[in-house]
Amino acid sequence: MRIFSIFFFLFPCSIAFAQLSENFSDGDFSNNPAWSGDATSFTINAGQLQSNGPNATATISLSTPNTRFSNTEWDFYVNLAFSPSDANHARIYLMSDQADLHAPTLNGYFIRFGENGSADGIDLWKQQGTTLTKIVDGLPGTVAINPAVRVRVIRDLEGNWQVWADAIGGTDFSLQGSTKDNAVQETSFFGVSCIHTTTNRQKFFFDDFQITEAPIALVGVTAIQSTQIKIQFSKSVELSSAQDVSNYELDNGLTVVQATQESAPAQVRLTLGSPMAENIVYTLKVNNVQGADASVIIPNSVSTFTYTAPVNSNDLIITEIFADETPAVGLPVIEFVEIYNRTNHNISLHGLRFSDDGSSTAFPDSVIRPKEYVILCSHASVNAFASFGKVIGLASFSLNNSGETLGLQNAPGQLIFSVTYSDTWYKSSVKQEGGWSLEMIDTNNPCGEAGNWVASENAKGGTPGKANSVAAAKPDLTPPQLLRVEVVSPLQLKVVFDEKLDSLSTTHLSSYQLDKGATIISTAVISPQFRQVLLSLNPGLSEKTTYTLSLNGLTDCNGNLIAANTQSVFVLPQVGDSADVVLNEVLFNPHTGGVDFVEIYNRSAKYVTLKDWQLANVADGIVANAKAITTDDQVIAPGQYYALATNSALLKSHYPKSKEENFLVMASLPSYSDASGTVVLLNPVNKLLDRFDYNEDWHFPLIRDKSGVSLERISFDSKANDPAGWHSAATTEDYATPGYRNSQFQLPTANAGGVAIDPRVFTPDEDGLQDFTTLSYAFAKGGNVANIRVFDVRGREVKLLAQNQTLGTEGYFRWDGTDNRGEKVRTGYYVVYVELFDLHGQTQVFKEKVVVGAKF
Repeated sequence: MRIFSIFFFLFPCSIAFAQLSENFSDGDFSNNPAWSGDATSFTINAGQLQSNGPNATATISLSTPNTRFSNTEWDFYVNLAFSPSDANHARIYLMSDQADLHAPTLNGYFIRFGENGSADGIDLWKQQGTTLTKIVDGLPGTVAINPAVRVRVIRDLEGNWQVWADAIGGTDFSLQGSTKDNAVQETSFFGVSCIHTTTNRQKFFFDDFQITEAPIALVGVTAIQSTQIKIQFSKSVELSSAQDVSNYELDNGLTVVQATQESAPAQVRLTLGSPMAENIVYTLKVNNVQGADASVIIPNSVSTFTYTAPVNSNDLIITEIFADETPAVGLPVIEFVEIYNRTNHNISLHGLRFSDDGSSTAFPDSVIRPKEYVILCSHASVNAFASFGKVIGLASFSLNNSGETLGLQNAPGQLIFSVTYSDTWYKSSVKQEGGWSLEMIDTNNPCGEAGNWVASENAKGGTPGKANSVAAAKPDLTPPQLLRVEVVSPLQLKVVFDEKLDSLSTTHLSSYQLDKGATIISTAVISPQFRQVLLSLNPGLSEKTTYTLSLNGLTDCNGNLIAANTQSVFVLPQVGDSADVVLNEVLFNPHTGGVDFVEIYNRSAKYVTLKDWQLANVADGIVANAKAITTDDQVIAPGQYYALATNSALLKSHYPKSKEENFLVMASLPSYSDASGTVVLLNPVNKLLDRFDYNEDWHFPLIRDKSGVSLERISFDSKANDPAGWHSAATTEDYATPGYRNSQFQLPTANAGGVAIDPRVFTPDEDGLQDFTTLSYAFAKGGNVANIRVFDVRGREVKLLAQNQTLGTEGYFRWDGTDNRGEKVRTGYYVVYVELFDLHGQTQVFKEKVVVGAKF
C-alpha cells in the first residue's frame, strides 16, 4: 500500500491540496491511508480492493480523506465481473463533502458504471442531497459486459470536466465526454460505492487510485474567423510544443500552417491553409503539447467545433411583436415575434439564440435569406402560422403583455439586437387591450425604441411574415441626451442616457472627464439596453464636494454624436435620517381625472440618496402598502423639493405653475382616502422618517370644494401631526405648489419667552400672503395648561383656540380668521386672550392684539 501523503502546492488562490496514491500492494486498507465506512464488506485480493458484501441486496462503501478537486486528475481501475445494471453497479466518488457515502445530504460528484440495457457508459453524475443529475453521458456500451476499464477524469481550475477511458484497462485513453459544472465547490473525501444483489456481492474489483495535479488538457476549440481557430488549454503552454504545427491535425481537408501562442498563455491560435465551410462539424486532434509545468497532454486529445460566419449588430432584427393575443381581431390567438434579415446575404441561425427577460433558447439550424421575414413562435404553434410565411418554432417561447426585453445573440454570445417594448408603445388605448401587434416603423432605424414602434394598422391586427403595415421612413437624427449621473459608490458612477448608445463609443476613456482630482480608470456599458455606462474611479469621490462630469465623442446606436462638452453636476450622496427629509405637501383629494401627489423636502445640509425609500399608508393601525419611491440612485439636494406622483403630465396640466424638474414619477402610490388618512415616509430598512395623519377638516373652512386642494406644511420645523402646522394651499397657486416652495410657508417666529403674535395684521383670503396669524409661546418650564380665546372689540368670544390644553416648553397655535361656526369674521381688531395654569396653581394671563384685514 502506498502512503497517503499531504503535499502543498502554490496556486493563485494559495490553497493547499492533498494527493492520494493507493494500489493496495500492502494487502491492507485500514491505514496508510485509512479507509472508513463498511470495512467488513471489503477485502484485499491479489493486490486489489474487492467487494465482500452481505449475502443480500445491499449498498456498501468506503471513503478516505481528500480535499483536492481543482486542476485535478483522478486515475483508477475498475473491474466488474458481471454485466452491470441499475441493481448492480459501482460508483467512484471523486468528490464528497461527507465520509458516509450513504448520507442523504451528501454533495459531490461520482463516476457511475452500469445502467439498465446495453448502452452502459462511463457517466459523470452530480449529487446534491437526494438530487442526482447526469452531467456527462459517456459513450454507450463501454461498460455493458464484464467491464475491466481504466478511467481518467480531469477537472481544470474553471470547473471544466473531461472523462477519459481505456475500455480494456490500458492507457490508450479516449474521450468519453466533457462538461462544465461548478455547483459543488468543496470536497473532503474520495470513495467507492457498490450497489449489489446477492449473486454479485463479491464481483467488484478496484485498483490503482491516483489523485494528482492535472496535466495540461484540451478544454475547447472555437472558430473565430474562416481561417483561424482558437484553442483553450487547461493551463499555460510550453512555447515550442504549442507552436509546432505538426502537433495539430484537422479533418475535412484542412491543414494548419501556423500556430501562435496568444497573450493569454493557455491559448493558441491556429491559422489554416484554406477557409472553413459553414455548419460542418470539424475535429481537431492534439498530441505532444506540453504545459509550462512539463506535463504532457493525453495522446489523441480531440475536440469538435463548427464555423459560422459572424452575424453583426443589427444584421438580424425583431420587427413585430404580438404579445397580447386576446381579444382576437383576425390573427391566430397565439403569441409571435417577427425577425428580419436586413443584409444582402444569407444568415445562418446555427448557434444563434433568442432571449426574453426570463429565458434564452437556441434557434434550430436554418438559413434566413436576404430581406426575408421569419415568424418565431412555440413549437406547438408552427402550423397556425404556416399560411403567413416562413415559421420557426422555438423550444421556449412566451411574451409578457405589458412588456419586457427581447434579444438576439450570435454564436459567440454577443448581443446583436435588443428591444425593450412596452404596452404604452401601442399609442392606442383600444389596441393596447389586445389582439394587435406592435410593428417597427423604420427597419433602417433598428435602434429606435418607443418612437419607432406603434400598433399595427392592418385589419387583421398584424402582418406576420411580411413588411409591416406602418412601414415608413423615420430616421434618428437626434443626438443622445445625458439624463443624469448616479453615484453608485465612491468608486463608481452610473451615467444614464435617453437612448441606446453605440457600445464601442462608450469604451474610450477620453470621452469622459471629471474634475476635483477624481480619475476614471475603466468603463462598462450595461447590456442589453445600452443606455447606462458604469465608470470606475480611482481615486474616488469625497463627501460634500460638487463634481462635474464632461462628455465628448459618444454616439448613439445610429451614429449621432452627443453635443460637445455635455456636462452634469453631482455629489456623493449621504444616508438620510429622521428630520433630514420631511413630508411637506399632500394632495389626497385630486381633481376629477387627476392624481394624488406627496411632496418631500430636504431640510438638511446633506445630499441624500432616495434609492429604495418608500411611501406607505396605515391599515388597521399598522404601517402598510409601502411603495418604492425609486430604485435608482436618485439624490435630493439640500433645500430641494420632490413632488411624488404617478403621472407627471396630469400633475402639470392641473397645476401649470408646478416645477416639472422637481417631479419624481413613481410606479404607484399607496391609496390615500379623500376624507382622512396617513402618509408615511420610510427608508430602505423600513425606519419611519416622517408621518402625517391628515384630515380634510384641516383645510381652510371657507373652501367649499376641497378637491384639487393640497395641504401645505407651514414650517419645516413644525410637528407633522399638529393641525396648526398645515394649511390649504393658496388660490393664487391653483391650490397646490408641487415641486416648489409652499404658498403658505412661514419662517419660524423668534420668541425669546412668553407669548407672541405674528403677523399682527393678516388677510384670510387664501391668496398666499398672510392668510393666517400664528400665536407662538416659549416658557422655561413645561407643564402649563392653556385656555386660548379670541375676542372682538365688544368683548365677545369669536374663536376658542384651546381649552385646558397641556403645553410643552414651546410651540404655536394658528388662527385663520374664522369663528367657532367656521365662518369668516369681520375685518377689525381682535384680542387673543391666553390663560396659563401651572401645577402649583399659579396663573398667568397674556393679551395680544391682532387685526383681521381685507384687500380691496
